[in-house]
Amino acid sequence: MGKTTLAKLVFSDSRMQDFERMAWVHVSQKFNLLRIVKAVISQFEGTADGFDDLQSLYNQLEKISSGKKCLIVLDDLWESDIELLRKLKLMVNCGKERSMVRIIVTTRIEAIAQELSTVSPYKLRPLSDDDCWTVFKQIAFQWTNEEDLDVLEAIGRDIAMKCKGLPLAAHAVGSMLRNKNVDFWKAARDSNTWDQCSSHIDVLPSLRLSYEHMPSYLKPCFAYCAIFQKGSTIDKDKLIQQWMAPDFVKPSLPTLSPKAQAEEYLRELLATSLLQNSVSSMVTHEHAKDSHELSMHDLVHDLAQSVAGDEAFYLHAISQSSSPSDNCHHLVVVSYDKRLCKSLSVKVRSLHFRDCGGKQLPGDTFSLTKNLRILDLTGCVVRKLTDPTRQLAHLRYLDASLLCDKDFPMWITSLLKLHYLSIHGSTKISELPKSTGNLKDLAHLDLSCCGNLVHLPEFFFSTLQVSCY
Repeated sequence: MGKTTLAKLVFSDSRMQDFERMAWVHVSQKFNLLRIVKAVISQFEGTADGFDDLQSLYNQLEKISSGKKCLIVLDDLWESDIELLRKLKLMVNCGKERSMVRIIVTTRIEAIAQELSTVSPYKLRPLSDDDCWTVFKQIAFQWTNEEDLDVLEAIGRDIAMKCKGLPLAAHAVGSMLRNKNVDFWKAARDSNTWDQCSSHIDVLPSLRLSYEHMPSYLKPCFAYCAIFQKGSTIDKDKLIQQWMAPDFVKPSLPTLSPKAQAEEYLRELLATSLLQNSVSSMVTHEHAKDSHELSMHDLVHDLAQSVAGDEAFYLHAISQSSSPSDNCHHLVVVSYDKRLCKSLSVKVRSLHFRDCGGKQLPGDTFSLTKNLRILDLTGCVVRKLTDPTRQLAHLRYLDASLLCDKDFPMWITSLLKLHYLSIHGSTKISELPKSTGNLKDLAHLDLSCCGNLVHLPEFFFSTLQVSCY
């Protein structure tokens, strides 16, 4: 059992129901105290909007947690700077009655545990070969021919030993071998992959083996997940829509819709544990809506990055020392700078902006990206494009959440192939123009948290799925 799995069991245990406030935050390697505290407040209260500095966040956290029993899980903490750890400890242990706040931290670094702990840290060790075998057989032997059980058990025990005591590895390989014949099991046991590792990233052989034997239709969907930041939550519905936009999804039956087929792809990946239901989505409170969030283990994310190769690239404006290759299909731009327009290749199919802080993008930003299928502009401002019908002629997915202006951007109404549109959180927009009726292919419109929206064209409700909550 891994650190996160053990913390999940504690967090979900019925004996934890006495806690009135519960929060689960995946910290990961990119330590951001502001983000951590905002995540805790959001899960306690439903929103952290309007609090943009540590002091106001501290005051709000103290206010909503005081006098209540609180449980906070900080999962996968890597930051070893003593001063930052002490600030973290002070921020999350903020109740006036401090004995009522309980904090669980998972980390791979013993020095971090020693610095933060108020009790003796519990150090998890790798599973024994027998325990690893137990995990493996529970997954792999669900639908196996009884005639082959003895042979498969001998092979399976050999494979379990190769998993090096890691439950994630045992689960992934067990899922791959489920319902397969003896020859397939032997081939998996004797594969050279066990003795190899990626030339760029140290990927677990067991996980790479799972990918190698993954059905071909799942491979591009899994590799696409490399665009999400390590440790982040993934919106299930948005992921499905993004798989559909570049035609990753091929319905196996004429009567099966692409969305239904994509949901089946997702179920297959969940069954392997390469994708998992996010723990934070289990947190409920009176202000929360039903959530459908996914997560990816850091080791699995390493695999996704490895198999995506140079087709997926993170472009950092501040610290960038290299540029995406001509083969880049999926580009994530962090902290946008106008000079980065030159790095947007014509082959890019999906473009995602992160941490752009409301910057306005110039009208010629997409002058070179004529084959975009997916565009995520969350938090950016794009008031006018030079020639949207040419630049974004093939766009099918547009996330324009958190628009700052009161007027709906008219250039969006010229994107005739758009299938999915989100303006979530655009609180200043009061109506959508009639010209949105030009979007004949639009099937899903997310208007959630658009509190000032008072008018919609009548045809919307008969032609597409609208999310308003």
